[in-house]
Amino acid sequence: MLVALVFASSMGIGAQDSAPSTSRECEVLRAVLIANWPLEPPGTNSLFYLDPQTRERPIFLEGDHAAGDEITERVVDAQFVTHVFSSLDIEVAAGLVPYFAERLSREISCTFEGLRVTPASSSLLDSLHRQDALQYPRISLSQPVFSRDGRFAIGGYAWSFVPYAWAQGDCLLERVEGDWQIVECMRFP
Repeated sequence: MLVALVFASSMGIGAQDSAPSTSRECEVLRAVLIANWPLEPPGTNSLFYLDPQTRERPIFLEGDHAAGDEITERVVDAQFVTHVFSSLDIEVAAGLVPYFAERLSREISCTFEGLRVTPASSSLLDSLHRQDALQYPRISLSQPVFSRDGRFAIGGYAWSFVPYAWAQGDCLLERVEGDWQIVECMRFP
């Protein structure tokens, strides 16, 4: 059987959490935004609409959907995380497993002073099949997960200039001398 990457947002399922974002989560999300800011056409200097909900994180499941297999079993473990982010050791990776195994989405309560983002009026999660009704250009972030020792985090992003065409990825970050720095990113088309 093949392992299928299933984005929960395309499935329209997932839990929502109303707890406010923590300052540590906001620090990671700010670093993800800065490191993955979309390349823009010259002279546009766009203001991006920040989705009010975090994007649902990617889920890796066992099965081959195209072959008609039922896809229900999650296949994420510490070894999987070290395969995705090769710079991690297995112990640190074990604490980061929930990023790829839980579909949690929550309201973003971060302010990103100095960045060209403003809150969007509605969420992508509410408009998956009518993306043309959303405000563009648009950026969405995923709720980060932290390693047990707090030194590493995984956070993700998705951005688009037009409906139905998204660039997205998930990044491993490390806290170095008080700042979050990108170690590596896994990008999706």
